[in-house]
Amino acid sequence: PLLPEDFAGANLAADIHLSWDGRFLYASNRGADDIVAFAREQDSGRLRRIARHRLDGAGPRSFCLDPKGRFFAAACQGSGELLVYAMGEGGVPGRLLARAAVPQVSFCTTIL
Repeated sequence: PLLPEDFAGANLAADIHLSWDGRFLYASNRGADDIVAFAREQDSGRLRRIARHRLDGAGPRSFCLDPKGRFFAAACQGSGELLVYAMGEGGVPGRLLARAAVPQVSFCTTIL
């Protein structure tokens, strides 16, 4: 389940990534404009939704994760921005650190 129960409107899931350590799975929603985080059980691989992080931009088409688990970046095509967040506790994106206007942005790659 990627959408909140009370969401009404058009939405497209856009990107999905497993954290570098395999503990978390993330998916983006274009329409709800958020990232949904799931904890992944190591023994079974089962997923449990742990958080929904509303982004500060519109239409997240792509996102990427820092290999060390410190940062999360989202390419928000709808608002033409690249957003960088600190990774918060428990594998959930936290506070916004930086934003850059990037007209027609549609992709970001791993932050080193």
